[in-house]
Amino acid sequence: MDRVGQRILPNTISIADASLDDGPARSVDWAVPVDDTGFVGFALSVGCEMDLQLDSVSMTPDGKTWSRISEEDHQAYPGDFGAQGSQGAITLHSEEHLAQSDRGVVMLCRLVLKQIASVRIEKDPAGMAFSEEGASIRISAGSFLM
Repeated sequence: MDRVGQRILPNTISIADASLDDGPARSVDWAVPVDDTGFVGFALSVGCEMDLQLDSVSMTPDGKTWSRISEEDHQAYPGDFGAQGSQGAITLHSEEHLAQSDRGVVMLCRLVLKQIASVRIEKDPAGMAFSEEGASIRISAGSFLM
């Protein structure tokens, strides 16, 4: 089974459901910056209930959430929360030590920089629709049996 996620510039993402059920993703998330270190998150979900608590995801086999597990559990069951929080408020990219597994991160950064350059020369960036025909975007995220 292939699990496909999709990022839509500048701030939208759709990730296949954690259940690994075959089929399209059922949610789209937006992160809208409010200042240099904070954002407001929005989510749209179809056909399933969402728990709006940020610390509602079970991280261990016994159901403990990220903030309720011990330091040993954090090491045994690492997650995105730890990776994101450990970066600090503002990351200095000059101090990063990227590996081959970071290829997607590098590709995304290059794409964002390319879109910033487009705006500087007064071209439309990717993900912007200025006509009704271009306003609809098909999202192909999900888990698919190949």
